[in-house]
Amino acid sequence: MNSSFKQSLVEKAKEEKKLGKLIILAGPSGAGKSFMADILVDQFHFSLLNKYVTRPFRETEIRNINNGKNIGLKPVRGRFNDGEKELDIQKQFSTARKQAFKNLNLPLRYENYEELYGFSLDEIDNSIEHGRNVVAIIYNNRVINKLKNIYGENCQTCYIHRVDPNDINYFLRMSQERGSSTEDALKRQQQAMNDFKRYAPTLVNYDHIILNTENNNQRLYQITQHLVSMPNKKMPQTENDSAKIYVIISTPAAGKNAITKMVNNQGCLDTLIMPKMAARKRVEKDGEEMICMGDTLYDMDACDIQYINYGTTYGIDTKELEERQKDGISSTLILSNIEAIQKLKQKFSTALVPIYVHGSPHFKDDYILQHQGDIDSPYYQQRIEDFDKATELYYELFSAEGQNKIGDIEVILNVGDSADLELQLNSIIDYYSKGRNWSKSNRIAYQNNVRKHQAKYRNTDTKEFLYE
Repeated sequence: MNSSFKQSLVEKAKEEKKLGKLIILAGPSGAGKSFMADILVDQFHFSLLNKYVTRPFRETEIRNINNGKNIGLKPVRGRFNDGEKELDIQKQFSTARKQAFKNLNLPLRYENYEELYGFSLDEIDNSIEHGRNVVAIIYNNRVINKLKNIYGENCQTCYIHRVDPNDINYFLRMSQERGSSTEDALKRQQQAMNDFKRYAPTLVNYDHIILNTENNNQRLYQITQHLVSMPNKKMPQTENDSAKIYVIISTPAAGKNAITKMVNNQGCLDTLIMPKMAARKRVEKDGEEMICMGDTLYDMDACDIQYINYGTTYGIDTKELEERQKDGISSTLILSNIEAIQKLKQKFSTALVPIYVHGSPHFKDDYILQHQGDIDSPYYQQRIEDFDKATELYYELFSAEGQNKIGDIEVILNVGDSADLELQLNSIIDYYSKGRNWSKSNRIAYQNNVRKHQAKYRNTDTKEFLYE
């Protein structure tokens, strides 16, 4: 062996070993987990993690297996867990399947739809150690957290959202496609509703929330392509008294007004609403987050960030935001303009937390009904047209270009339940306010600072005190 070749082997041995990654897909039944996993397997050469399951295989799954496709499921009893037999025979062997599952002594197991799922970690270990990527479909927070703890930065978690879990028609269509009964559709819808309520406060812990809300496979392919190269969500900085600027981004009627009300009702320890200037007369829907032309405190010239939405100029006074930050006060700002958000990002860096609020499609119909008297005005016509672009803003933000502009994005899924909306909002605020020091002396100083900033926005034309 010549010396140069020998030296190359020594250098190669010193090289850092490239590890694979584990992408976990979670979400309710019918969200698109399997479709997205297929993209990762077929287009990006991921291997699909095999899970043992006690339920009988479905007809579509049996066809796929017979056609040589890996569906990511292993039987615990027979080739298809009795899936080729009649329903009464399948039920008859249910106890035997569950006992066979328990005999496997798998390290990670969970229950879903009254069936048991589990897998060995050896398959993941072997793939990651040899630089191969793995995709796993799992919907159990305890198991997901375990995998996140085990594989750390090599584990990426994604929650996939498709439809409002209250939409029974969607689940009926899904059951028809699967050859299941109406009873099964109702059961799945109830499970989806229960799952959403249980997981709503934990969505912030996922690295990415993926909206699969369009009948556009190319869109999901583009998201998946970008996902493969994306890093995990960064943990927030946890310095004591670090204030944040929460920017609420959404389409019309997706929940901005509800979030404004929640922030105002929760007291000053979490965050204060930051009002914007609007170069138009006040309308009935305007609340405490808006200072309009003709209002006592209106001063567009004081706003160093200005932008146009719906033909109206809006402004933000970043000097006020800076002063609040120095005083340790977090702010919440309603803002759906990419350029303005980018300017805030450039100025406030990691203190800026963009939050995209996604509303259900039926919100458009509700909005039209609520504003029938004004529906012919150019303003409301423009807002209605914007419903047809309900996810465009999200997709722009999720793209590589959007990530470069404003960084990580949190997502709130508004399915029409204010309690769920509040849980998600508060979980995000709690996530980003870790490490705050709320000793008695700090609280007193903080509240004095809050009063100082509140005084700036009293006696406005809303006839109310802001933030109280």
